[in-house]
Amino acid sequence: MRIEIKTKKMVLGTGELGRRILAIKALGRDKLPAEYMTGEPKIWKDPSSPTLWTGAGQPCYRDGETVTEAVFQERKAYIEQAGERLAQIRREHKQKALAWNGEETFIV
Repeated sequence: MRIEIKTKKMVLGTGELGRRILAIKALGRDKLPAEYMTGEPKIWKDPSSPTLWTGAGQPCYRDGETVTEAVFQERKAYIEQAGERLAQIRREHKQKALAWNGEETFIV
């Protein structure tokens, strides 16, 4: 599953460009490999919370939150790195599964 963040572009009261976070879709901790959850960068969404969390246990985005475009792009770069790391771990797991198969019989 991909991480989906739906936003609304806006000009903030300060005149800066910004975005309001409208919706977040991402996997929960229980759906992610243990290897991913023990390293960095990582990102997940608690199903009971409107918050997308970072590896440091810090909130990245919350539904309804408004952030400047600069902050949005900085956090988005972290999310992209975390997504690439997860994709790499899943590729490695798939390669292991392909290499480690078959049956063996042991007679002692």
